[in-house]
Amino acid sequence: MKRLLILLGCILILLLIPMFLWFLEERSDLEIVIIDKTVPDETYREHQGTVWVLNHFRHAKKAIHPAKDYYGFVPNERNQTYDIRELPESYDDVDVIYMTDSYGVYEDDVPWLHPNREREGARSSLLYGGVEMKEWMAIYNRLTSEKKSTFILEFNSFASPTEKSVRDSMTRFLNIDWSGWIGRYFDELNPDLNLEIPQWILDTYADQWNYEGPGFVLVNEYTGELVVLLDQEHTLSKGIKLTYTEKGQNKFGLTESLIISTGLILFKQRIRMMF
Repeated sequence: MKRLLILLGCILILLLIPMFLWFLEERSDLEIVIIDKTVPDETYREHQGTVWVLNHFRHAKKAIHPAKDYYGFVPNERNQTYDIRELPESYDDVDVIYMTDSYGVYEDDVPWLHPNREREGARSSLLYGGVEMKEWMAIYNRLTSEKKSTFILEFNSFASPTEKSVRDSMTRFLNIDWSGWIGRYFDELNPDLNLEIPQWILDTYADQWNYEGPGFVLVNEYTGELVVLLDQEHTLSKGIKLTYTEKGQNKFGLTESLIISTGLILFKQRIRMMF
């Protein structure tokens, strides 16, 4: 019995050592702001992973709470209401600005307004979303100040419902030309087998939608075009590969493209020429 207790104690100590070392690890002194306008429920799915990484690697000056430490749409499922945590007017003391999602929340996205909804993605009224010019100007002023800072954003910061004037200003500063194409990979395109196929696609293409199996759905926000790329028929592997220009290869030392197998945005970068 005594040996068993000693063994269990040793195992416990071994399990606790990594946690103890983690607490001893020095935190970064970075001041980080997270912006997420797409938070229809309390899963915080768009920035939950980002928060975990920042906390795990202790990149932030203090621990970040996914429900409290972000700006944007703030749902309250218990009271079936929501609030808006307005974006800062100044980022003077901020080192990193991370815009995880600015697509926003539409009426159909809110769970308590549609408790029996099975499929998401129906066309509905916008409650909150998109990047406003005053919000972008506050970020722009920080990025162009003498003190260095980092700005990380995802592709839908350019997409609707962000207005064209804001998108043009953002892409001009970031030195990119967005083609309007966005896309997502689905492991099953049959809507009867996959509830993640957006409702608006079925409403628009109900008579033509007879796809099955995995594939990409690409949509052009400018023209409304929709393209379906079936796995193994239109793509040679489970994903899309990009072709890099000579400038892109020289700039970044890239020769082989990563396989894109989740979501993507297609754009051209005028000087850096990533692809």
